[in-house]
Parts: sequence; structure tokens; C-alpha cells
Amino acid sequence: MRDTRLSPHKGLDAKQHAFKVRKCREEDITEVIKLNYENLPENYPKSFFEHILRNWPDTFLVAEMDGKVVGYIMCRIERAREGLKLVKKGHVVSIAVDPKARRMKIGTT
Repeated sequence: MRDTRLSPHKGLDAKQHAFKVRKCREEDITEVIKLNYENLPENYPKSFFEHILRNWPDTFLVAEMDGKVVGYIMCRIERAREGLKLVKKGHVVSIAVDPKARRMKIGTT
């Protein structure tokens, strides 16, 4: 996946309000955990975030503005029964956006 730079608001200065969506990296985990603890009722241990990153790196994304992680989505692929078949299904484990970066379509992009 390539990094994707987006500027969701036409009326705002695109350079000032652009954000980038990219794969999470190990060095992002501290900022992701901070977002999780400050914005969500479920607080996972650091090892859980590391486990998701290690096992499903393509489905753990962060949104970055001005070099700071302002949002994330953490997903995993699970196997589930559908009738007689075993199929893969996506599971959104956690998603959060810094309150100061909300209403910029980060969580919907």
C-alpha cells in the first residue's frame, strides 16, 4: 500500500489540513496507544497492539498530520463458518481519531 495524502475540505488551505494515511509502524505504537487510552473505553495492553501489527500489518493504518499520528484503524482477518464453508472476514478491532482532527473525514476515508 502506498501512502495516501488527502485534503478533505475544499474551503480550507489544503497544505495546512492535509493528512496522510499509511501503514502503522512499530514507532507509531506509543501514539496509537495514547489515542486509544484518551478516546475509547477499551484499553488494550501494548502487547495487543504489537500482536495486531505483527500479524496483520496491512490492516493496521494510521492517519498522520504534520508528522503526528491523529487517527488509526486496527483490523484483523478472521476465519469464520458460512454454511459449510470456511471464509475470511475482516474485523475492525479498534478505530479512533484525535478530537482536534475530527470532522476532516479521517475516519471515513
